[in-house]
Amino acid sequence: MICLGAVSSFTLFLPTGAALAQSSLPPVTVDAPQQRARPAAAQPSRRAATTRATRVTRAAANPQAAPAVPASGPGAGERANGPVRGFVATRTGTATKTDTPIIETPQSISVVTTDQVKNQGAESVGAALRYTAGVSGDVNGGSDTRFGGLQIRGFDMTMPGLYLDGLRLPSSRYVHFLGLEPYGAERLEVLKGPSSVMYGGSGTGGILNYVSKLPTAYQFGEMSVSGGSFNRYQGQFDVGGPANKEGTVLWRLTGTVRDGETQVDFTKDNRVFIAPAVTIKPNEDTTITLLANYQKDTAGWGLQFLPPSGTVFPNNGRIIPNTFFGGEPNFNRFDTELATAGYLLSHDINEALTFRQNLRYAWMHNEQQSFYGLGYTSAADEAAGLMSRAGSGGATTINSFAVDNQLQGKFVTGILSHTTLFGIDYRNTSFRDVASAYSTGKINVLRRSTPIHGPISALLTT
Repeated sequence: MICLGAVSSFTLFLPTGAALAQSSLPPVTVDAPQQRARPAAAQPSRRAATTRATRVTRAAANPQAAPAVPASGPGAGERANGPVRGFVATRTGTATKTDTPIIETPQSISVVTTDQVKNQGAESVGAALRYTAGVSGDVNGGSDTRFGGLQIRGFDMTMPGLYLDGLRLPSSRYVHFLGLEPYGAERLEVLKGPSSVMYGGSGTGGILNYVSKLPTAYQFGEMSVSGGSFNRYQGQFDVGGPANKEGTVLWRLTGTVRDGETQVDFTKDNRVFIAPAVTIKPNEDTTITLLANYQKDTAGWGLQFLPPSGTVFPNNGRIIPNTFFGGEPNFNRFDTELATAGYLLSHDINEALTFRQNLRYAWMHNEQQSFYGLGYTSAADEAAGLMSRAGSGGATTINSFAVDNQLQGKFVTGILSHTTLFGIDYRNTSFRDVASAYSTGKINVLRRSTPIHGPISALLTT
């Protein structure tokens, strides 16, 4: 079966201005203790004060240009697409596409920070979302090497709800980008509820926005090596900083290498991930960040379909081992390659207007083969432990181009301050799916060793 499809979409959005938060609580007065009089500090010149105020205004209007400042308190120095110390983020750019405090955003937003991913030991995006209310990013279970699926508020958002740096990641009926390496993310932001005003046809449940790690204005570096069960070994690194004395060129390089097996016999879970990024500041008003990533996964089908007799309850006192592989070792693969490349551009036209353009090309290729269980077909088969099986194989290729143009304006009317955003985005996606179905003989699931039935070509029946 061959399926060909192409999707093109235009979205026009006009979000509203920010409203000022009000409180109905009575005022509270706190008397500060008396302090010693300090010598009067030298007053800066009016010109110097104006210059500093202008720089602060431009940094707030252009979050990509604002350097990452180590926090000295909750939320201090934080920007919408920047790092967070700890588990609690105070700002986000996912809901409104502007650098806005979460407390001023009239939608439910959950942010999974880098520190949270590290402390959880999450090895996938789905695992990182396990503590996010109303979200399931690991629908098929932890043993599934196919990246599971994404559910938000009970709705399947795997196809319409995956975004990378605010641009939609496409999916086909068989594969999706939920398998992106979580170590390459600065934040995983979940916007719950309908968001078509900002993202077009994104679904009812909400969206997941994967925010990439960007270059920082200070030098840093880290490297780690880890090991675990099932012969699992992994190394990862994250380094970056200024490339010149002026700080007008910043860089960052993040990577992961993993070699491992899984709970299921004959099933690998290997990965190579690399993500370079470079930020260039040609002048005070303009910032452009070039970023890309490449990932290759070599795995098998960790998800096994076994009958309840022998798993949920014993089969005449016999139990199927939890490592049992019901397929064929020579016909077991789920190999994926993906790559993205693009840029984030921001330019301050003047003190009130900022233009931003985000552009990306995304590509994915997947090949899979497997045999899986169908259960017992008769009482005699159940007594003997003979499980029927079916097989499938296929290949999928996805190509997608997306660009998002935004014009942000800030102005004041009386006691009210406003942030307005006008924009238009374009996306074109093509995909090709090829799938085949097979059948083969039965397998004894109650034996301690998995039988191998010789040349796989003799087992395939279309």
